[in-house]
Parts: sequence; structure tokens; C-alpha cells
Amino acid sequence: RRSNLNQSVYCTCLHCIRFHKCNTQEVPPHTGIGSAEDSLLSCITIAPKAPSGTKSLPKLLKYDNKILRFKSHVENIEELKDRTFILNYRLADDHISVFEPTTPNSGTTQGLFLAPAQIQRPDCNPDMPEYLTTKDFYYGAAIEIFGKTFIIDDVDKFAVNFMEENPELFTEEGIAVSKEHFQQSQTDK
Repeated sequence: RRSNLNQSVYCTCLHCIRFHKCNTQEVPPHTGIGSAEDSLLSCITIAPKAPSGTKSLPKLLKYDNKILRFKSHVENIEELKDRTFILNYRLADDHISVFEPTTPNSGTTQGLFLAPAQIQRPDCNPDMPEYLTTKDFYYGAAIEIFGKTFIIDDVDKFAVNFMEENPELFTEEGIAVSKEHFQQSQTDK
């Protein structure tokens, strides 16, 4: 049975109400406010809940206070090419932040460049986002964050050791390139 009010939008049969099957209303595109997952859930249910899978308690406990650090520079913006940035990848919740180390008397604002956030891949559908993961971070990688292309120039010791201890989180090529670069930089000192 269908409602006479708006037959093309909602089905009012008891089976469909119980199992949420006949909601044929089209989901609007993501507006950019909040996360795409939050927007989708607010369209599906009356009382929205936090998106499942965004925070994993075992992952949070296992990787609490573990951060991978990568030295980088911006490739595609002329004003930023000579500046050094530190990309931080927080393992507990996959948030990325960007800092610029302070240089006295440089004449530029330094410090926090990007607050911790999950960063979407630039080529993904904004309504069904895919986020950057540990597999994207290794020596020489180009990471695009909000139109700025960061090239990873250096990897710290903790990051290289973590890559070797957790190869399932990284690509084989990324581990090999990062390890080789780290060893080379240690022999040059």
C-alpha cells in the first residue's frame, strides 16, 4: 500500500517502515559543511548517529599518540616553494596536520598550517569520499591537500621503523624507498 499524499516519495506499508526499504527520495549532494558521511546519515534517519567506522576503539588504543612525521615542500605554489613543512599523520584516527617550523626573522607567518583533519583524495567523489591513508605516505610521494601539492623530502626514524614493523599498512615500494632514503641520509651525516 502506498500513501495517497506523495506516492513517488514514500511507501507507508508496515514491512517497508520496519526495514527502511522503500524510501525513494533522492539524496541531495554534499554541501561541504561537515563530513559527507554525516550528511548522508542525516538524510537517511530522523535521529542521525555518528558514521560507523570513523573511529575504531581498538585502533585508537593501539596507535594512541603515534604520529608519522614527514618533511616536505609545496611544489605547485610559487610563494610556498622555498618553505619547509612537516606533514603529521596521526595513526589513531587517520588525521593529517601540517606545520611549518618557525624560522626567526623570516617575515612569514609560521606554525600551524593545517589543523588535524581527515583529508579526501582530490580525485574522489565528494559525496562518497575516499581519504588519504598510510599507503600514500613515503619518501618522494606527492600528497595533494586542498590544491597544494606537498612533496615528501624526508622521513624520520620512527616512521621508517613503523613502516618495517607494519608492512600491511604501506606499499612495498613505499617502504623500500623510505628505508633506502633514511639509510642514505644517515650515512651522509
